[in-house]
Amino acid sequence: MPDLNFSLHKNIITEFGLNQLLPEEQETALRQLGDIIFQKVILKIMELLSENDLDEFNNLLQENKEAEIFTFLKNKIPNFETVIDETVAEFKQETTDLAETIKTQGQI
Repeated sequence: MPDLNFSLHKNIITEFGLNQLLPEEQETALRQLGDIIFQKVILKIMELLSENDLDEFNNLLQENKEAEIFTFLKNKIPNFETVIDETVAEFKQETTDLAETIKTQGQI
């Protein structure tokens, strides 16, 4: 999804400090983190859509209508960009908490 991927990529690069990596490392990290966050965004979106909208969304996904998916989501979820931003922030916090837990347990 061009527009959705652009929004996700921009946010991921900023939030996770990927701009400090070499370009090839940045691309690998961006792809891996982007896939995880994309799945989390989709799950959150599915909770926000009505049954009819969810059916339409699933049809767009199955038909691989990438250009239409972003427009559909922006029309159906007025705060769609905020959903993306919040999902990225939540994932960052989860990974930070996990890293801290691992670090703490390793010191015991």
